[in-house]
Amino acid sequence: MEPISIVKVNSLEEEYKYLMEELKEMDNYIDIAILYRNNISAIGVIEYLERNNIPFYIKDTNAKFFNHWILQDIINFSYYLMIIQICNPLKGYTIKWMDLFLKIKLIILKP
Repeated sequence: MEPISIVKVNSLEEEYKYLMEELKEMDNYIDIAILYRNNISAIGVIEYLERNNIPFYIKDTNAKFFNHWILQDIINFSYYLMIIQICNPLKGYTIKWMDLFLKIKLIILKP
């Protein structure tokens, strides 16, 4: 068994890239765990695991993240902005809101 090592990184993206590089070198993920402080901290890790086709399992006894009132507000706001953009395409609303909406919707719809 290898000792625990501490790695200093300068950004979250650098942290995720480091994790993916380390994981890609492994043949078996059965004894690997990634610990994070709270559910919101896991979102970036999950995204990178999915992008890199690394299988994972989340053990969470309190799976209420996507039902949280803050996230529900963001989703509802995004729906509203999408409807405005569809109904008024020439009023100068930015397509970035559509990108945000689609990203949130895709996260929610994933099984």
